[in-house]
This record gives sequence, structure tokens and C-alpha cells, in this order.
Amino acid sequence: MEEQTELLERPEISLFSGPGEMARLMRDLDVHNTDLGDPDLWPRSLRVAVRLLLGSGYPMYIAWGPTFIQFYNDAYRPILGKLKHPAALGTRSPETFPELWEFIGPMFTRVLQSGQETTLHGQALFLNRNGYMEECYYDFSYSPIPSDDLGEVGGVFVTCSEVTNQVFEQRRLKMIRDLGSSDAQPRTAEEVCRSAAEVLAQNPLDIPFAAIYLVDEPATMAKLHAVSGVAGGEPICPEKLSIAADEPWPVCAAFAAGTLQHVPNLQSRFAQIPAGPWPEAPKEAVLIPFSGGSPKPVGFIIMGLNARKQFDDAMEQFLVRGAQVIAGRVASARAFEDARRRMESLAELDRAKTVFFSNISHEFRTPLTLIAGPLEDLASSSLLAEADRERIDLAQRNVIRLQRLVNNLLDFSRIEAGRVTAAFERVDLSLLTAELASGFQSTFDKAGLRLLIKAQPLSEPIYVDRDMWEKIVLNLLSNAFKFTFTGSVTVEIAENAETVELRVKDSGVGIPPSELPKVFQRFYRIEGTRGRSYEGTGIGLALVQELVRIHGGAIHVASTPGQGTQFTVTLRKGAQHLDPEKIRGFGAHASVCSRLDGFVMEALRWIDDPTESSHPPITVADASLRSAVSVLQEKRPHVLVVDDNADMRHYLTRLLEPFFHVDTALNGEDAMRKIHSARPDLVLADAMMPVMDGYALLDKIRSTPEIASLPIIMVSARAGAEMEIEGRQAGADDYITKPFSARELVGRVRSALKIAEVRACSEEAIRASENHARQILERTTDAVFVLDREWRFTYLNPNAVELIANGRDLAGKTIWTEFPDAMGREFWHQYHRVMLERVSVEFQEYYPDPLDKWFEVHAYPTDQGIAVFFRDITLKVKAEAALRQSEKLAAVGRLASSIAHEINNPLEAITNLMYLMEGDPNMQPRTREFLSAAQSELARVSHIATQTLSFHHNSAHPLQVRLAEVTDSVVSLFATRLAGQSHEPEVSEQVR
Repeated sequence: MEEQTELLERPEISLFSGPGEMARLMRDLDVHNTDLGDPDLWPRSLRVAVRLLLGSGYPMYIAWGPTFIQFYNDAYRPILGKLKHPAALGTRSPETFPELWEFIGPMFTRVLQSGQETTLHGQALFLNRNGYMEECYYDFSYSPIPSDDLGEVGGVFVTCSEVTNQVFEQRRLKMIRDLGSSDAQPRTAEEVCRSAAEVLAQNPLDIPFAAIYLVDEPATMAKLHAVSGVAGGEPICPEKLSIAADEPWPVCAAFAAGTLQHVPNLQSRFAQIPAGPWPEAPKEAVLIPFSGGSPKPVGFIIMGLNARKQFDDAMEQFLVRGAQVIAGRVASARAFEDARRRMESLAELDRAKTVFFSNISHEFRTPLTLIAGPLEDLASSSLLAEADRERIDLAQRNVIRLQRLVNNLLDFSRIEAGRVTAAFERVDLSLLTAELASGFQSTFDKAGLRLLIKAQPLSEPIYVDRDMWEKIVLNLLSNAFKFTFTGSVTVEIAENAETVELRVKDSGVGIPPSELPKVFQRFYRIEGTRGRSYEGTGIGLALVQELVRIHGGAIHVASTPGQGTQFTVTLRKGAQHLDPEKIRGFGAHASVCSRLDGFVMEALRWIDDPTESSHPPITVADASLRSAVSVLQEKRPHVLVVDDNADMRHYLTRLLEPFFHVDTALNGEDAMRKIHSARPDLVLADAMMPVMDGYALLDKIRSTPEIASLPIIMVSARAGAEMEIEGRQAGADDYITKPFSARELVGRVRSALKIAEVRACSEEAIRASENHARQILERTTDAVFVLDREWRFTYLNPNAVELIANGRDLAGKTIWTEFPDAMGREFWHQYHRVMLERVSVEFQEYYPDPLDKWFEVHAYPTDQGIAVFFRDITLKVKAEAALRQSEKLAAVGRLASSIAHEINNPLEAITNLMYLMEGDPNMQPRTREFLSAAQSELARVSHIATQTLSFHHNSAHPLQVRLAEVTDSVVSLFATRLAGQSHEPEVSEQVR
């Protein structure tokens, strides 16, 4: 103990005491051979500084004396790296930091000579501490250590903290932020690449050179789009790279892996490498593919790495994040380009559509004029029969309708092309509007609606183009009538201080809020809204909006679904807002325009006319059809015509009535009511109707089991093979495109009815055959069930239900769900074999609880799945098992008998021999005792042999025995043997 105390009191031991590595190394250091000499002779200030250094957890370093002998603690050790530690301990500072001495040497000398303290923050120092010149940053302070001589400085005390990671992180975050914010809205992907390269060029310390490539459209080559720190076209960054190759850069591997590819040893790949800001050229690079959410390759970036920083996880994350930012901006730019191209394409399509409608409208006008003129001449003839006059009226109504459509298209095309010319004149707007609205009065009366006109005189005339105003009012009023079934429509002219308003308010079906912003879009129609007709082009309201804008006004819509809609047109008073060259004087008295007749006539056709079926039928000139009339008179099939256009209903009815009993419906919903009331033989339905269109009606019929087989012919104006395919795929029996001839229509209806009749007969025969087969299956003694290809039960006969259903309804349920214990058993394997290989199998298998039965199964493939015939063979299996057990017992009995016979023969000889020995008078008492014991054991063995022999004879006819006697016999057999082992058997009294 005293010896240890003496050791601790030695200066060199107490000076370097401590648990750390540096304290141990200092204790092991041969300090006497340094410039400092014996520690006992060190200045007190140095000894205090060393103790302070070893006791601190902050990086500290001491350079003592004019040669700057070094000491440092554990916290300072990482700054020296693997190359300088522990060699730096006790050596001179210039020898340890030759690469830094030009910078730090003067500061050390200044502190030593003048005692001037030096502090620096974030100072860049380039250390060769790990085998290469490394970029490092430090916060440090050089302070004087006084010597024991007053006024003298003995050494330099350094406190140092490495901030390299913080500097790198700030620099990298700035680059990532700049990549994300530069050129906030690039127009093209190429601009994104150039902008990103400019940002990368601002950080050459981390990224000495970079090259950004984008993959071309065929996805075979990548083209260089931007560079930084290197010239494009050089071997290290060629203008194009194949994405299927890995030379000179691993492009293919990068796209295959979808991750960063580290490329070391650049010197082995390229003769010339751009050096960047460092004296050393980069030795490593990375290639990072862009992930733009597309299955096709998008592009990639190649970046050289900082030659003075080792590649680590932090650098990898930084580079990947930068590539992700660039990739995201490339994807956004390409999405923007795609959207711009789509917009341009749509605009071009819109222009082409406008030109097309303009041209086609002009082309329609000539034939319509040539049709309308002769029809008007014929209508004025007094020699026409009533049937012919009705046909001409029908043709004239539809010519007027077609003319209105053509005029609307032509007006719209003129507005789009900027060729419309307005002529504004001062008119009594109240009077003009009231006369236009009153033209609909009889139509509203016939429909059971109220038309309210509120047009009080205005304080001054209003400048409008009369023709345009008529189109505005008539379109709004016609639209209100179309979607109003009960209540009223109000047309009101209201005056404000500087404006005049036209309000058309109805109590109709209303417009959903989501559809309100779209009602003025060209060719837009609200799907699923109930209306009097599905007819229309979707340009009426769009045309109204354009006409209102030409007047310098505005139109607004407000609507509540189920309550009604109000359109409000606002016009400014006066003429200051109008082009002076388009203003005329005061117009003549307003008169109702000729186009009113067209609007009213079309509106009248939207009203269901109960007398529409009373018109005389159209005479068909075709001889074959006339001959068919007499045949069909005996049995007239019932045809339901479904169309929202009254004229079309009349035409089809009069065309078909000579051959069929015809009923009509306004739309699909009306048709379903009539089908349920009186099922027709065929439905002839228009494809486009309000409330429920033809396709919805078709789907409704096909999904209703009672009427699913009803033949349906779809009639549509949508021509083209793809439309016919769509109709047939939807379930239509035939598809007729408008216009069609009378002969074609009647012929197709007859064909559809004939096919339906043949199909019905075939289905009846099939049903009869199925019923016969079902009767056979239900009478068979086997249990039968049928599975479809989805393993669902489609049929079970009564025996199957009794055997396996256990009170459950298995129809439509999956066998593996209802019988999970069958999975993995022979059932599973054999049924799958039948289903897949289409072969018949038979096997026997046990199904556990709750059935607990053995089954004999025969399974056969069918067109729909498999059929399984099976029977319960549980009793048979148990009987066979019992028989096998009985045979086994009999065999054991025979073996036991044979063994007993073999034992009895030697036992008999032994028994006789012992009997003779017992009569020997010279036998010793001890011998006689042994002989008596042997005779007793021999009797037991003989008894066992006798019982064994009787086992064979008595197994078939068991005898009653006393259990106690048998037990005594067995116990006595083993009593002697147990007694020799100091054991004595005991028999419970319960046994006795």
C-alpha cells in the first residue's frame, strides 16, 4: 500500500493520470527524449496546462516552446485523423502539419513572441489526415500559455472545434434550395436542365462538373441538354449516350436498378477530367437516373465528386436529393408542355370544328331550300289527299327544324370567325319581348303550364340588334319550356338606374350546382337531366351568351335542383358602350319574327299527344311487304316504339301499323311502365332520350329476369360501325342507323321477331330437356351436385342435400368455403384434375366432422364445370374394417394355438421328469425344497399354455370368467420372481 502511494506521488505519474487513451499514450511516451526533457523539471504552467487538457472533454491542443512540442486530448484526436495520430504526440508542430504550417505557423509564432491571442471561425484548412488532401473547416482559438518566468510566453494553448459537416450542410442546402426556386416556371424541360446547370455551376467545390441528359422519344438514346464545369461533346460528356450500354457511363445499369451508380477510378475511364476549383482532378463521379413517375426512362445526371471530400452517406443523400429536385422540375415542365400542346390541339380542333360547321351549314342551305320550296308548293295544292297532306306537314316541320339548326351553326361560326355584323337600333324592348313571348302562349296552355309575361313600359328605348334579341328571347323561353313540367314560366323586363334586365324564370327540374359553370359551354349537355326531349345540339345557350356579349351585356344563371332556374340578361342603357358605326336610328314597330313558328312548332312536338296513334297508316309500296300484311293480320305481334320525338313516333307508328300492333312511349322510364303493364313482343327504342335513354332501357330490360329475353332493336342517328358494335355489345338484337327506309325497318323488325320466336322454341326445348334430366337426377339413388367453373354449387339433388347440406342452402356458394376441410384432401386434388384436365375420376375419401362419413365419388367434366355423383359408404367401410379385424384376431388365435402346442410337449416331459425326481428317497431336504418350487412354477407355465391354447378356440364364443381367479393366477405366476427382488404383489379387494 505504501509502495502504491509513493508511485502516485511521482510527478510523471500524477501528471498523465487519467482513464483516456491520450493519458495512457502520454504515460507510455518517452518524454525524456523530447525537447521538453524530464517532466519533473517542466514549468509549473505547462504541467497545469497538460492537466487541464487531459481533464477536458473539449478539443484542446498544446504547442510548447520554440519548437512547438505537441500534446492533445482525446477530443482533439479525430482532427488528426488516422495518418497523424498518434505520431503527433510529443513531436514538433511543423513536422505534423507541413501542409498547414505556411498558414498557422505565423500565428503560432505571434502568440509565442507577443502573447497575442488569435480566434477564427469557419476557417477552411486542407489537411492530409486520411491519405488525401481533405477540405475541412474549424472554429479555433490560439492563446498564450505563460511560462514560470514573469512576462514570458511558454507555449500556445489551442481550443478547436471542427465544423466541416455544418459548412457542408449549409452549402448543400443552399444548392438544393436554389435548384427548387430557380426559374420558378420553366416552359420546357430543356430550360429546366439549363437552369439546373447554372445552379450546379455555383457550387464547384462539391460538384466540379455535371452533365444533364434527357431520353429521346423512342427511348433509345439520351441527349445532352446542359453542362456545368465541362464542355459538351468531350469524351467525358458526349452529346449522345445509348441507354442500353454501360460505357463510358453505366447508363443501362442505372436505369435497371433505378438508383445512384457510383463510378470510381475516373482516370481509368477518361484521359481528360475537368479539375474544377481544386488542384486535384475528381477521382469519382455518380450517375443518377431521373424518376419522373413514368415507366419509360426520363433522363439522368452525371456529377463529378469533390476531390477533397470522401464519398459517404451524407454526400450520397445530398446528390440524390438534388437529382430528385431536377427530375421533379423536368416532370412538371413536361406536364406543362403536354398541357400546352393539348390546349393548342384543342384550340386547333375547335377552330377546325367551327370552320367545319360553317362550311357544312352553307352546304345544307342549298338542298334545304330545294326541299322546302317544293314542299310549300305541294302543301298549297287543293288536290292533296288528307294522308298526303299530313306527310307533307311532317316533312315541312322537320325541314324548319333543320333550318333552325343550320342557322344556329352558321351564326356561331360567324361569331367565332369575327364576321358577325350587328345593327343596333332603338326599340321598345318591353313590347318586342312581350310579343315574342306571347307567341308561346298556346303551347304553354296545351302543356298545362302558365306563361306569365311581366313587361312594363320602360322609361326609354333600348339599343339592341332586333334579330339577335329575338334569338336570345326565343332560345331562353324554349329552353325553359323544355325542362318545365308543372307550374309556370315567367318572362319579365325589369328596369334599373343604368341597366335593363330580361329575366326568364321557370319552376322546372333545375340544374345541379356542379353543372352551372358549364351551361354556356358550346356543345355541352347535362347528362341525366329530365327534359321533354333529348334533342338539341348544346349550342343554344352558348349562342345566347355570345349574342349578349355583342350587346355589351352579361348573362347569369341561378338554379335550385327540383325548384327551377332563372336566366338573367343585363343590358346597359344608352349607346356609349356600342360601336357608333353599328348604330341605326329608331326602328320600326316591333313585329314577331318568322323564326317564332319554328320554335313553337318544335315545342308542340315535345308535348305528348294522346291522339298520335289515330293517324292513318302509311301505305308501303313494296310488294313483298304488302303480301306479308295478309299473313300477319291473323296474329299481329305487339311492338313498343320508344322515342322522345313526336314526329318520329308518329312516323314509326304509321309505318308499322299495317303489320303489327304498335304502342308508343316517350322515354325509357315510360317504356318500362308499359312493358310491365303489357309485355310487347319487341321494343324499338331510340338511343338518345331524356330521363332514361335507350342504353339505360336496354340495361334495365336485360337485368330484369322476367323480360331479359325481350328482343330490342336500337335506333340511332349515330352512324358508324363502332356505334353498331357498341349497341350490340350492350345487348341489342339489332342496330338501325337513321335515316332508314320503310322496307329496311319492317324487314328488320320481322327478322328480329322471327329470331326471337326460334330462340323461344329452342329455349323451351332446352328447358324441357333440362327438366327431364333433372327428374332423372332427382330419382337416382346417388347423391348428385354440379359445380360451375368458379366452384359454385349450381344444382344439388335431394340425396345430396340430405347427405351434405346439413340444413344449409348451398346453391350459389363455393364448395371450398362451405367445406373447408376438403381442401388439401383427395377431394381437392381430384376435382381440380377434372376441372383442368377434363377427365373423369373415381375415388373413395373420408370427410371428417361434421359429416364423419366415407364417400365413393365419381366426378365428370361438363361444359360449365364438373358434375359429381357420390354415395355414403361409411357402413360398408366399417364392415370391411371389422371383417379385417376379425381375420387378424383369428390369425393371432391360430398362432397362439400353435405356440401353446409347441410349449406343452416339452412341459410334459419336464413335468414327468420332476415327478420321478420327487420319488427319490436320497434327495436332500434343500434339494427337495428347490424341486417343489420348480414344480409350482412349472404348473403356472402349464396353466398359461392351456389358456393360450383355449384363446384360439374360445375367441369366437367368449365365456364368462371370474376376474379375481384370473388375477390370482397371473399374480401367482410372477410371485416367486417378484419375491426374489424383494417385491411382494398386492391385489386390491375391489378386484376380488
